[in-house]
Amino acid sequence: MRRVGDVFLADTAVVTADVTLGRFVSLWYGVAVRGDVAPVVIGDGSNVQDGAVVHCDYGIPNVIESGVVVGHAAVLHGKRVGAGTLVGIGARLLTGTDIGEE
Repeated sequence: MRRVGDVFLADTAVVTADVTLGRFVSLWYGVAVRGDVAPVVIGDGSNVQDGAVVHCDYGIPNVIESGVVVGHAAVLHGKRVGAGTLVGIGARLLTGTDIGEE
């Protein structure tokens, strides 16, 4: 495991291209966060658990707000997840998905 500033990155987490990570974000084992086709923002205190994928469509940023918990093996390919939301294990958030707070 490694720390980059206030961020925890598991050894096998991959973060690539246009990605902004807030304070106290944790990305666990096997997580992939890809900002290769549009920006990805993960807000303060969010936790992305083992095997999850965060990506987006061309030109549509994916914003994960503060205090979000993303369960194991979830795929977040939408537009926004509101603050304080729990995204369950294995969930699939598809193109254009906009999830409100909590």
